[in-house]
Amino acid sequence: MNRADLWTIDRFPPLLDPKERVKTDNRLDPAVSVDAHCRLPWAALKATPDDGARAVSEILYGEPVAILDQAGGWVKVVNLMDAYVGWAQASGFERIGGLVASHRVTAGITHLYSDPDLKAEPVMPLPMGALVSLADDVPRQRFLPLSHGGWIFSGHVASLCAVPALDFTTIAERFIGTPYLWGGRTFMGLDCSGLVQLAMAAVGKRVHRDSDLQRESIGTPLADGEAPSRGDLAFFPGHVGVMVDETRMIHANATHMAVTINRVSEVADWLTAEGKNPAFLGYRRP
Repeated sequence: MNRADLWTIDRFPPLLDPKERVKTDNRLDPAVSVDAHCRLPWAALKATPDDGARAVSEILYGEPVAILDQAGGWVKVVNLMDAYVGWAQASGFERIGGLVASHRVTAGITHLYSDPDLKAEPVMPLPMGALVSLADDVPRQRFLPLSHGGWIFSGHVASLCAVPALDFTTIAERFIGTPYLWGGRTFMGLDCSGLVQLAMAAVGKRVHRDSDLQRESIGTPLADGEAPSRGDLAFFPGHVGVMVDETRMIHANATHMAVTINRVSEVADWLTAEGKNPAFLGYRRP
């Protein structure tokens, strides 16, 4: 079994992609070979190899990538967790050298420490969803050593094999008040589909990055007139939210530039005012 198999088969569920968009959508690439992983807390993924280019997503610490191209100090990569393609600064990645993820960060944000001591110097912050490799055969203790150096608080990580204790809606609710950021996937800022992707990843589901792709691939549509319930997804043109009850949804939105809870009817009114018709596309149940 090669390293790509370790990343994409043994450790993670398959990407929800029933229509196989990775083969046809130009935002995606079906690459499976692991060339490197992200070595920064998170790295911006850009539309073109330029600092001023529009951000399209972010790659989190430890996430594996395939490298498609290089230009100066930039690399064109595929995030193998969601098949999303973009350009990132090459310095944010390092070649795989025996690293196999074993755990995922479950706290909104935590720290990698230089020593197993709460007063030790933090090496870097790590966001929810970051992938880490813990040293083998280490008993459970307050701080756990990473196989490539550094220590992390044991209460802020969970094994990739662990059964999540929370539903993904509860995870999403932890982001209330987080700033809206186009292309963002962390507590420092995220967008609507980033919130859905991050919350679902926390409960072991790999889903697409963009809302239109999520609408095609996650769950099944509710019948006309069927009332939504907590955990259903509400879709709009270019937008998505997670239902917290029959009428309200949590979503990262540009109206408040934050993650908020609003009525579905209110969100539809916003989009109608922007000229979207229809303003609401329906519910889906994961």
